[in-house]
Amino acid sequence: MSTNRANVTFSDGTIMEVEKGTTIYELSKLYQSKLDYEIVGAEIEHAAVSMEMPITKATKLDFVDLTSPNGYRIHKSGLQFVIVVALKEAFGEDYNVSFNHSIANGLHMTITGEKKFTLNDAKKLKAKMNEIINNNERIYNMNVESDGMINYLNRIKEPEKAINLHNLNGKIVTMYKLRNYLNYQQRFLNLKSQNTYIIKMLLNALTKDKNGFKMLELHTFQI
Repeated sequence: MSTNRANVTFSDGTIMEVEKGTTIYELSKLYQSKLDYEIVGAEIEHAAVSMEMPITKATKLDFVDLTSPNGYRIHKSGLQFVIVVALKEAFGEDYNVSFNHSIANGLHMTITGEKKFTLNDAKKLKAKMNEIINNNERIYNMNVESDGMINYLNRIKEPEKAINLHNLNGKIVTMYKLRNYLNYQQRFLNLKSQNTYIIKMLLNALTKDKNGFKMLELHTFQI
């Protein structure tokens, strides 16, 4: 084998010989046809790795999809980031969103602001989310200095994440970028892997509270 190439071995025994420097994301496009469900992430030795990671040596690699617990968590984290970006692009600083817990296969989130979040606002948010998804836009990871990221998170009014970063050891942290927005989560997926999923907001599941509207459910349904 050429010194410029490396073998990648998958859990089903498949071996692919690829050029060194090939990213895991590029490999996922080659391997996707072997799976029944969309790939949403990758693992090496049971640890999640970035889809932007290049192959530099012989590697044992596993892809994960929505049928695995890790795949579901990756999908959910990516979906939350889409909501955050869509809310900021649609309404600027008028509203903030917090994610409380999961409900079955959905998300529970609370949207607050100086103004009430109306049914028309929910439709506008849904349209912006669909725009991001339908454009097949990807979430990229990047390594940044923790101090700079803490300042950024405080500036965009996400103090809890800033505190989490402050409590971590190390001066370099992995952040994620979608469009012009940065965020901090343990795992994110590439949005391109969501092609076969429709983001559907249950608009009739909105209930009022003193801060506006609380969105009870947001589901993903396979086509």
